[in-house]
Amino acid sequence: MELVDFNIRLVPSLIVEQYLCLSFYHHFCTASVYVFSRCPKRTKWYVKECLSLWGGVCLFESMELISVLIVALIRYQVLWDTAGVALLLYHFVLFSLWLFLMSMGINLLAIYCGSGSAFASVAVIQVFFVTLLGCEDMAERYWNINIQPEGALLNWNPAAHLVLGWQHSSLEKIDQALHSPYETMGLNDSVLIYFCICLVIFVLGAAIVNRHDLLLSDVEMG
Repeated sequence: MELVDFNIRLVPSLIVEQYLCLSFYHHFCTASVYVFSRCPKRTKWYVKECLSLWGGVCLFESMELISVLIVALIRYQVLWDTAGVALLLYHFVLFSLWLFLMSMGINLLAIYCGSGSAFASVAVIQVFFVTLLGCEDMAERYWNINIQPEGALLNWNPAAHLVLGWQHSSLEKIDQALHSPYETMGLNDSVLIYFCICLVIFVLGAAIVNRHDLLLSDVEMG
């Protein structure tokens, strides 16, 4: 039930991913017809579109966090401290990078298999990673396999790095606020992992955009 609840919490992100990816892909199809035939500087166009996508991701995450904070301030007595503010920033960065990564993945897949199939594929992959969050517990419960160190498998699951409570920090105040049961995942490591994956996808996307021609093969129109 906790995994189902986690997937439900990611539904707003899936909706935004669908909107952002369709917007990006629509611009790419339009540019292929009206822009790329006259202007060969696809990389410059691609970078601008990626920055626009990143801006949309940051806007959504900001609005989501502000909404949550407003509700929390109305219903509860919120105590501000440095650890809480730092965790808020980590949450913003990690979820923004994750959303950007998923959106970019949808956009690149849409070039080859269409926007609908691309979104469905990435959504299934995201749900699959979330389902694997219980892999260590299942291994111990059903096959009597004790993973050591605890959380080692989770460290290889991209979705696990979204859970702040499973991670530790080199800063004592933040570490005390987290009370992480694992020592295998660090907040800074999670940010670095997401950033590196986003960078790889960004470079791969630039290569695909420069080589692919929708004028000859449009998977949406046939």
